[in-house]
Amino acid sequence: MMPRRGGKPNWLKLISGWLRTPRFNPLDMTNAGKSVLAFNLSYLFDRTDMLAEAVDDLQRWIGEGSIKPAPVTTYPLQEVGRAHADIESGQTVGKLILVPE
Repeated sequence: MMPRRGGKPNWLKLISGWLRTPRFNPLDMTNAGKSVLAFNLSYLFDRTDMLAEAVDDLQRWIGEGSIKPAPVTTYPLQEVGRAHADIESGQTVGKLILVPE
């Protein structure tokens, strides 16, 4: 919402962005077993050295088995309803992918 370099903030854009930001209650989320996780890699745009090092670390850790990627479940595109029902059930873990056939 703020300018990345120098200059003055665009107050109308700043207020508009703040008003559109979702609101949530952390205690309600905890009781519902939900969480929020976010990161913004755009700040590393000019730091390709840092990003390359992080990607190399991730690949090494996956290769060593230190970390494991999230499981992936695929569904044929014709079964989009079942995939959606599985997501809504709250029982899915990892990524769900629709595959055209």
